[in-house]
Amino acid sequence: MKQMKTFTFITGILFLLVLFPLASHAQVPGQMNYQGYLTDTDGKPLDGNYTMAFALYTVSAGGTAFWNETQAISVAGGTYNVILGQLGTELDPVDFDGDIYLGVTIESDAEMEPRQKLTSTAFALKAAV
Repeated sequence: MKQMKTFTFITGILFLLVLFPLASHAQVPGQMNYQGYLTDTDGKPLDGNYTMAFALYTVSAGGTAFWNETQAISVAGGTYNVILGQLGTELDPVDFDGDIYLGVTIESDAEMEPRQKLTSTAFALKAAV
């Protein structure tokens, strides 16, 4: 009986050791959360639905976007939240090793200035494997 318990325990440990490397190599999602605050020219928070275009650049001004996506966004009390890359234009091919800037365009307005420099989040800080 004791041998059976020992065998079961060792089998369980081996099973966990096999699964551990698989979990450590889990793929990072090809999406990114972005939240903003939208006001009118008087600084009053906006409400409503807006078409917003998001673009990624390697420069803070000028240049050509290397990734873009347009979404219908709901704004409440000025605050909006969007998941970039959720419409089939995932961020997987984006090389985040250099400086990346996010440009935001609302409806038919010009792109908002300045572009936002993207920085690391806790989830994105990982060692190269």
